[in-house]
Amino acid sequence: HLSIRRQRQMCIRDRLQSGLHLTEIAYMHGFCDQSHFNRAFHAANGLSPQEWRKLNKQPVSKECAAVLARMMGR
Repeated sequence: HLSIRRQRQMCIRDRLQSGLHLTEIAYMHGFCDQSHFNRAFHAANGLSPQEWRKLNKQPVSKECAAVLARMMGR
């Protein structure tokens, strides 16, 4: 269970680096709205998604890039 949670958080962080809108990321991961996503992300990481995005501008991992491409039909 903890491993799945870590993988989910890693992919969310990768998507934050991809430049997708926060609402899109929230819906992709099953959150009902961006507000719920923001609260859950802050509880897990100690920062809001926006703060995390500003501090962690790095390229997206190959694994998450492939998932993003599939989800966006590329």
